[in-house]
Amino acid sequence: MTLCLLLLTMQSKAALAKTNPAKTGVSQAVQAANEQLSTTYQATDNRVKITVKNPDTRLRLTTCTHIPETSAAAAAVPLKFGRVTIKVSCDQPQQWSIYLSALVLRPVITWNSTQNIQRNAIIGAGDISQSETWLAQPPVGAIQNGDQIIGMQARQLIQPDQVMKERLLRQPLVIKKGHQLTAQVHQPGFSISTQVIALQDGAKGETIRVENSKTGKLLFAKISPQGILVIE
Repeated sequence: MTLCLLLLTMQSKAALAKTNPAKTGVSQAVQAANEQLSTTYQATDNRVKITVKNPDTRLRLTTCTHIPETSAAAAAVPLKFGRVTIKVSCDQPQQWSIYLSALVLRPVITWNSTQNIQRNAIIGAGDISQSETWLAQPPVGAIQNGDQIIGMQARQLIQPDQVMKERLLRQPLVIKKGHQLTAQVHQPGFSISTQVIALQDGAKGETIRVENSKTGKLLFAKISPQGILVIE
């Protein structure tokens, strides 16, 4: 009977150890870093996702008799997103300190294409949809206002679910290469009109190369907001 009770006691302790593993210095450090970073970022009402990287499994740290301390610098992180480093220290029963790496992400809104958008196609409301992704920073050049995308023209083929970026879009072309047009020539004291041939496609606000229809001289003309060529 005594042997049976001993076996049952040992099995109960083993099961308890599995469900409630003893804390180690490493696990204390990771937990302290996680709690400090969570407090720092969530205090500003920011939605964040924090992942503290576990150190090398071979690392051994003595269990701290109190909650390990985190560095003051880490507590004052000025809302840096991406990779951050935090120092965690203990002084009892043995002194140790460790630098832990963490990844801090925030929800970023992007506008993505819903289907293939052909080159030179005008973007419509049905061509884009809003998406929320956990990132450190918005993708470089990403357009975060859908109204700035609708009505723009695709510079190239845009694949489905591609993030809409400034480099992919342009104002719709108002002048096509090869077209013969009238350009306004503005010089100090006078203004005249002349016939030119467009040597490039162009949108409002852009400057394109043109050729004088009579002399063959190469010139640069800017396309005004009204779609008029102006040579200055």
